[in-house]
Amino acid sequence: MTLRAPDPLLEELKAHPQPVPAELRERVLATLIDVVVFTGFWRYLSIKRSGPAEEALSWGVTLALFVSYFIFGWGSGQTMGKRILGTRVIDRETWQPIARQRAAIRFLAWVPMVVALGLPLRGAARDEWLRGWHDGVAGSMVLEDDSIDPSVLIARPPEPPDD
Repeated sequence: MTLRAPDPLLEELKAHPQPVPAELRERVLATLIDVVVFTGFWRYLSIKRSGPAEEALSWGVTLALFVSYFIFGWGSGQTMGKRILGTRVIDRETWQPIARQRAAIRFLAWVPMVVALGLPLRGAARDEWLRGWHDGVAGSMVLEDDSIDPSVLIARPPEPPDD
């Protein structure tokens, strides 16, 4: 008879049989914090623009940084706003941070939500785990940090490239 190492996910489920989804107001506030932080950073970078070419470059760099901020933040589990409010984006099956590819999908689904002023997030109020449309598309969910064991939330190794 061989002894198997305990499954961290199973151990986590035993320790916290009911993890707590992040409340909608915390999620909206985290997004507002992220936007305010990013807007301040953008204003700092845009002070020395002078011509139309520099302005176009500034907008392009700003857009790339904005997209990267959310993709890398969600891919690691937390943006600055989520860290401040104690929430975390995780894979709803593995409970680990979502990969950057899925974070990119989440971002592309999140943009229409922001443009529609939170319309898809309204459906989250009817979902047991308070998942917005963008969470459903990306297979993610947002939980309260203190309702999950940090030892379960280790970063997954990079996926091997396709041959």
